[in-house]
Amino acid sequence: MNDKNTDNFFQLLNSISSEIAHKILNLYLENSQGLNLTDTSNKIEESTSTVRDHINRLLDANLIYKKEKFYFLSNFGSFILRYMKHLEIFNKTRKVFGQIPAELIPSKFIQELVPHISDIEIKSDQWEFMTISTRLMDKIRAEYKTNPGELRVIGWEHLSKALEIMKNLLMKDMDIPYSEFLNLTDFELISNKRILKDIIEHKEIRKMAELIKDRVHICENIEKFEFILFKYKQTIQFFLYEGGKLGMGHHFVLEDNPDAVKFFDNVFNYYLNQSVPLTDLL
Repeated sequence: MNDKNTDNFFQLLNSISSEIAHKILNLYLENSQGLNLTDTSNKIEESTSTVRDHINRLLDANLIYKKEKFYFLSNFGSFILRYMKHLEIFNKTRKVFGQIPAELIPSKFIQELVPHISDIEIKSDQWEFMTISTRLMDKIRAEYKTNPGELRVIGWEHLSKALEIMKNLLMKDMDIPYSEFLNLTDFELISNKRILKDIIEHKEIRKMAELIKDRVHICENIEKFEFILFKYKQTIQFFLYEGGKLGMGHHFVLEDNPDAVKFFDNVFNYYLNQSVPLTDLL
């Protein structure tokens, strides 16, 4: 980027870096017939001199334009405003996405998801995580015979923990073998080589691995997944590994959101294309 382009870019950032600028842009978006300086000041309840300063910056950045005494949102300004609204939505998730490496989830998948998560709530309490997870597992248990759904997981790298959860939560009071449950739920997992440590060190895990070896894929390019993405039917759960404590901190759930399901499927297929079946490594 040459110096002139850099100057123009920072001029743009400077012009939109205040709450008043956002108010003005949104006001002009809602008033396509244009507003003069006095009406603009009155509607956003700011002094005329303050509004004039911000309008001049927005004019210099071509985010708005002036015709006679009236100001209007420009086509460029409309694009920037929509981009900022997406950024505002995505900002809600920074406690999650802000703690994983940039290359782990391609930005194009996130960009497609962002417009559809405006009502997302990021949870950061251990008990909330346990309550949500238990509710989801109860749903799987209640439906596994009559109306089972696709069960997909990305990033889980501890088969010993998975076995414990299956025993104590998912398959509690079920008089069926693991293989039948996994078949009914069409289970599939993408993990990394760390999962092999459990298989080597635990006899019971080795037995389980033989049952699921065709359903587990190992992504050899990833040293460590910093997150777990979980899908059951139309429910997506996302949570982090934090300080060695699974799901203790930041997580969210998206239910009945087709675009969230599409996001999961995109990420799943992205890693599936980089993976080899566990069968090849045992």
